[in-house]
Amino acid sequence: HYIAGWADAGTLNALYGAAARLAGLPTETLHRDVRLRDLGGLRFVFNHGPEPVDVSAHLAGRDVLIGGGRLEPCGVAVARC
Repeated sequence: HYIAGWADAGTLNALYGAAARLAGLPTETLHRDVRLRDLGGLRFVFNHGPEPVDVSAHLAGRDVLIGGGRLEPCGVAVARC
């Protein structure tokens, strides 16, 4: 796929979401300061922002090992996948 032009954030999210669905990849909507990493049976949730963020939706149904549903600035939560 090729995108010609300069799209706004909403358009890019829609295009990338459609491309991911076509490829059979799961997607999750994230707060602008939150990043996820699933690695070796663990899910890492990072808050790179200056404000606390509710990340409980990204930990739902998982065994949380570190942190919790509310991440403070520069916080991390770890759960089993």
